[in-house]
Amino acid sequence: MRRKLTVISALLLAIMLSFSMIQPTYAASSKKPAAPKITSATVSGNSITITWKKAKNAKKYEVAERFNEKTWVKYKTVKKTKKNKKKFTKVNKYKVKAKGKKYIVYKYDYSYSIRTQLSSKKRRVTLNALTGNTNYTFAVRSVNGKKHSAWKLVTRKTGPMSERMIINGKPFVITQGQKVTLPAPIFKGIFEGKLLQIQKKTFDIIPGNDGYNDIYFDDGWVIINGKDPSGYYAGYSYYPDIYFNWYRQKFITRDDWKKYGYISYGGSVDNLAKPSELNIYINAPDMKAVWTLDGTEPQYNQADKGISASDYPFGTWTKGATIRIHGSTTESCNVPEAKGEADALWIKLYYKDTVIEEMIHIKMG
Repeated sequence: MRRKLTVISALLLAIMLSFSMIQPTYAASSKKPAAPKITSATVSGNSITITWKKAKNAKKYEVAERFNEKTWVKYKTVKKTKKNKKKFTKVNKYKVKAKGKKYIVYKYDYSYSIRTQLSSKKRRVTLNALTGNTNYTFAVRSVNGKKHSAWKLVTRKTGPMSERMIINGKPFVITQGQKVTLPAPIFKGIFEGKLLQIQKKTFDIIPGNDGYNDIYFDDGWVIINGKDPSGYYAGYSYYPDIYFNWYRQKFITRDDWKKYGYISYGGSVDNLAKPSELNIYINAPDMKAVWTLDGTEPQYNQADKGISASDYPFGTWTKGATIRIHGSTTESCNVPEAKGEADALWIKLYYKDTVIEEMIHIKMG
C-alpha cells in the first residue's frame, strides 16, 4: 500500500512539474508585444529597404503600406448597449453598425494594406516595383498571437523608375524623367498593295515626369507615357505584330477640350489593331483637322480656309465636323464621304497654325 501511494505521489509531482514548466511559456505568449524601433529606410531607384530592432515579445512582424487619405476602418466589436452607442458615435471619429447583439465600431483613420509578414528572426524587408518619384508611407508592427503593437511609420520618396526593354531587336534603358529617343517599329502592313512605311522614324519622350509609373514592358509589349520635349503630354505604345500608337497633346482638361477640340479613341478588346471608334471634335472657329491614311505626314495649306474636305486619302474638317472609324472603314460626318483601309492613320489637330494634338495609329496585323 505504501509503495502504491509512493508511485501515485511521484506521478502527481511529475504532472505539477510539467505544468510549472509550461506556465511561463503560456504567460509570455499572452503578452502584448513592444513596438519595433525602425533604424533605417533607404531608397534605391523605385525600391525601399526598411530595417528595425528586435521588439520584446514579438513572434512575427507585419509590414504594411499606409494610405494617405483617411477612411472608415473597422476598429473593434462591442456589446450592443446605449452606453457603447453613445461612446462610439462621434462625428469624423467613430460610428457603429449593429450586427445581432453586437456593435461593429468603425474609426475614421488611415487604412493599412499588409504587404508582408516576417518571422521574429527577420528584421529587414525590401519593397520592390514601387511607383517612381512617389512618396510612400510604410508601417511596421510586432505581433504576438492576436495581440499587436502600434504601427511605427516611415515615409520616403522613391527615385526614378528604370526599365530595360527591347525594341526592333535593340536594347533600351527607359528611365523616368530622362528623355529617350524611340524608333518607329519594324512592321509588316499593306496599303493599296504596297509595303506600308511611315515617314516619322523617331519619337522623343520623357517618361513619367509627373511621378507616375508610366513605363511598362512585357513579352515585347512597350507602353511609355510622359511628355515630349515641348511639354506636350505624349505616349508610345507598341504591340509587335498587332499595332503601334503614338500621340502628343497640348491640353488634357475637359474645359480646354470643350474650348478647342480633341481626338477621342476607342479600341476593341478582342482586336486592338482595329479602333472601334475614333472621333475628332473641332469646337473653335480657328481649329482644323488634317489626316492621311498612307503613313505620310499630313500637311495643309495655310491659305486654305478649311471650308470643305477633299477626297480620300486626305481630308480637312471645319468647326462641328466629326470623323468616326468603325473597324477598318473611315466615315466622315458633315463633310463629303471618305472611306479607306486604316492601316496607317496619321491625324493632326490645329489651332490656327499650331498643332495642339497629333496621333499616329499603325495596324500591323
